[in-house]
Amino acid sequence: MRRHVLRRKAVCIAASVSLMLSMAMMTSCSSGDSTDKKYDELIEEAADYLDNDKLKKAIGAYEDAIELDPDRPEAYLALAELYVDNDQLEEAEDILKTGKRKTDDEDIIDYLEEVQEMIGTDIEPTDVPTITPEIIISATPTNSPTPVPTLQADPEEVKAAAYSMYWDVLYYYGNQIDRYAQHYCYSTDEFITVDDFNDDGIPDLMFMEQPGTEEYESANLHIFTYDPASGEAIEVLTYPGLDFLAASGGVYTIFSLKDSDEIGIMSAGGDEDWYISLSLRRIDSANADNTTTDSLEYVSMPNWDDNGDYSTTTVEVTHNGQTYGQDYYDNYVNELASRVDKILLSNESAEYNMFDWATWDSIAMTPDEARNFLEGSPEGDYSAISGTYWFSSGAGGWATEMTIRSDGTFTGYYYDHDFASEEDDYDAIMYMSEFEGTFTDIQQVDSITYTMQLATLNFTKSEADSHIEDVEGVRTLISYGLSAYGLDNAGPVTVYLPGTLKTDLPEEALMWYNSTAGYGDADSDTITVNCLYNINGEQAWTREY
Repeated sequence: MRRHVLRRKAVCIAASVSLMLSMAMMTSCSSGDSTDKKYDELIEEAADYLDNDKLKKAIGAYEDAIELDPDRPEAYLALAELYVDNDQLEEAEDILKTGKRKTDDEDIIDYLEEVQEMIGTDIEPTDVPTITPEIIISATPTNSPTPVPTLQADPEEVKAAAYSMYWDVLYYYGNQIDRYAQHYCYSTDEFITVDDFNDDGIPDLMFMEQPGTEEYESANLHIFTYDPASGEAIEVLTYPGLDFLAASGGVYTIFSLKDSDEIGIMSAGGDEDWYISLSLRRIDSANADNTTTDSLEYVSMPNWDDNGDYSTTTVEVTHNGQTYGQDYYDNYVNELASRVDKILLSNESAEYNMFDWATWDSIAMTPDEARNFLEGSPEGDYSAISGTYWFSSGAGGWATEMTIRSDGTFTGYYYDHDFASEEDDYDAIMYMSEFEGTFTDIQQVDSITYTMQLATLNFTKSEADSHIEDVEGVRTLISYGLSAYGLDNAGPVTVYLPGTLKTDLPEEALMWYNSTAGYGDADSDTITVNCLYNINGEQAWTREY
């Protein structure tokens, strides 16, 4: 069902992008600028991930490089090459279009024409300037099941199309969202909201993300809306640095207002000096723009005595450029509170906020909940067991990987390799298979155990797709077959969650678990990652940490 999930080939992609990486190094080594240095480090980091067949992390590193310096062409080219090598031509076209707008680089323009010829799309003219809004997600994802509606489309069709595009937005920002969840989890794990923020009948998307890789970098707010005319998800607001890690932390709350196309964005912070900043923004879907309609700043400053103590504070309130005092602020807050409709996002603490937010319920979701909501899972919620699983003995050169989504669908691949014989006109063999399928009938047995059934298993490539290619200088036969090793004779499946006693696992499941994940928790009586057990095949998978 779900699209845009990479089918990660086990062959090393590094050879395919080595030229791009060399270009990145030659371009930046002459500059001593710290941004160039960080950019080059991200390019090298992506290359390391590719060497270890970690495509998702490599994509994240390239995306980080693009975000760091969108005017340099190297990361656009390398990421597009990676997509092409994974048969994701539309994704390659999208990133090259963005690179063309940002850099007007001749290599990007030439490569874009090549990719468009591959997929048969109309080639963009290179001599006619275009003015394009800053749109990240393409209008029609490759395998999207939802057609792009027209302006006269049924509201349910518009909503379904918007949800489809928003899922792709969350996929695009996946690494940044994961970083925010990791570094800011102390304050909230619910930081994504889908709702009609401005009462125009079209659902909108709002989320937090941390753009950089450093733990203490600030985090940004993004708001997207959907344009039925173009079928595109359009970013209408970016609020940099809304959240931050510090001794006192950052506090924020975003809320909608009754019978209004405005939203309120409140941020607060400080120590002895405490500030509250509030702005009301009108989110204009039609013009992909937002307008500040009201702005208020509140600052409380201690009055220090000669001993370094204070018992009183001075309050300064600025409302739309005019200065007021505490009474004005109190009246403003009371009036605004009567207009609040919903809490869209918040990491608030009542001690440091404008309102008693307990009066309203937040409608924010965790990343898994948001993806599940956008996909729709009418036949069960698989988010508790979703993720990437590995099946391997821990020895040899073979493995099977499977990624289960929150709707129960999955994709995966198997690989193994061997030397060729002297009679062959190639030097090595890479045995591959790519597959997809569906789990159904998920049941929660207890707080740490689920059962489900393998319903479908299909192979997306056959022997006819086998070919010979150069892999890091080695002439290699890529031989496709029909093997999903680890799902042999699969029917009923049990998933054991962390906290399960190892002694409660079936003997065969424990053996497989110890071969892949056991080295990391040898001293623990319980498992520390999900263990998926194929009962009929007596084979167990472990989820990535």
